[in-house]
Amino acid sequence: MSRRAAFFDVDGTLVDCQTQKVLASVMTREKLLSPFQSVIATLWFFAYALGLTRTSENIRRRIYTVFTLRSKKEMDTLFSRVAEEIVRSHLRPGLIPIVRQHKKERISVFALSGSLSNLCLSICAEFGIERCFSTKLSVENDRYTGFWEGNILEGSNKVALMRQLADSEGIDLSECSAYADSYSDIPMLSVVGFPVAVSPDSRLKKHALRRKWRIIDDRIS
Repeated sequence: MSRRAAFFDVDGTLVDCQTQKVLASVMTREKLLSPFQSVIATLWFFAYALGLTRTSENIRRRIYTVFTLRSKKEMDTLFSRVAEEIVRSHLRPGLIPIVRQHKKERISVFALSGSLSNLCLSICAEFGIERCFSTKLSVENDRYTGFWEGNILEGSNKVALMRQLADSEGIDLSECSAYADSYSDIPMLSVVGFPVAVSPDSRLKKHALRRKWRIIDDRIS
């Protein structure tokens, strides 16, 4: 018998924010990001939210250089502070019982995110999600290099990982669910049998309504 799984996006889904945007705001406030870098990051977040760009690799190469300016220990302290702020203020509590129910039914639960593992792991721990796939920064000589390991989990890369997990673990994607908030995650939602739009942006909401996907929206009282 094939196994079932539930796949959760992180930014905008498990939390009601863009985690790297919160990180950028803190780094700007602490003058680790220059005003120019802050503007570039803000423009990219805006473009990504509108679905105007499909990849973030170029902007990451420009912005992640700031991670090299301090030791790994100092940067990890900063990442931990930002993660604590996100956990304290931005969790979507309505997703907690959903994750718990999946686990109770012995459904494998995965989190897939293009955001940094330094932020995602703390978020996933709050939901009891042990298997979190996100962006792991590369390290050399006790400093982050400004680069990352493997592919950024965006768009088709998320789908590729889902298919890989399905093949290696005997998972039937047609019996699986996926949860995401953004139009950019339509590929991830489309590959499973039970897609769920979580507090979706306007484009995803229209798409979900047309296809009669389930919608969960904690912005509606």
